[in-house]
Amino acid sequence: MVNDDFINRARDIILNNIEDEGFGVSSLADKLNLSRSQTNRKIKAITGASASHFIKEVRLDKAKELLKNSDLNISEIAFLTGFGSLSYFDKCFHEKYGITPGTFKKSESTILTLNPADKSFPANKYWISSVIGFSLLIIVFLLLGSYFDENERNVNVYILPITVESENREYDYLSKGFSSAMKDELNTYSEQFDFLNYSIHSIDDLEIDITESFDTSGDFIIISGTIKQQLDSFKISIQILVNNREEFNFYYSSSKQEVLSVPHNVSSKINKLMTEN
Repeated sequence: MVNDDFINRARDIILNNIEDEGFGVSSLADKLNLSRSQTNRKIKAITGASASHFIKEVRLDKAKELLKNSDLNISEIAFLTGFGSLSYFDKCFHEKYGITPGTFKKSESTILTLNPADKSFPANKYWISSVIGFSLLIIVFLLLGSYFDENERNVNVYILPITVESENREYDYLSKGFSSAMKDELNTYSEQFDFLNYSIHSIDDLEIDITESFDTSGDFIIISGTIKQQLDSFKISIQILVNNREEFNFYYSSSKQEVLSVPHNVSSKINKLMTEN
């Protein structure tokens, strides 16, 4: 009983600090009023795992819950549960559950929307019509495929560091998180449009000259911006330079929880620019 109380208390502390990527064993030990070594020994004695592993497990359990019960996208869930890297989140989730976050979210959505026990599930005759319609749709895509292969458009996207202007250094993670979310969103568009292929590059040096250091002979986009804290909200300014000729500026006002949903909107605008030009 005492052990259960201790683990439940430790779990609650982690959940209360779950958005903090830097919250680790030392931080947990401070909250428990124990030394780092005491925290490690006690958690390992109860769970059989190290304290750092226990923290990661709590983060993953919360991420799974959000994937199942919320409309947040994968990037938002990763950073809201303290994973600073989307690829690391994907790796950890797969190791624990044997499935990627994206596949898990899609499978949960399918279970909710296509439940055969539901009375609204199509009867056989409607199901046959659906199969025929779907087959025709596949044929259309196959016919269009040859056209798109010949007209494939490759676009290099260079994402410069997003500057975070805040006196609170805990929001520094938003810079990396914003870039990772942007990359994830654009990769999603590449999967949807076979004729439009984004090659995405995250640049660490804000002062670098893209046109001198990278291939800009074809289509390319440079993304830069600023996230500025104003009391409890954030003002986001994004600049998009297309082929060194056209510049577009977008401005957003957002809460902390919604900052990492802005890349979805920006990526949508970029994709619209590239498909219409």
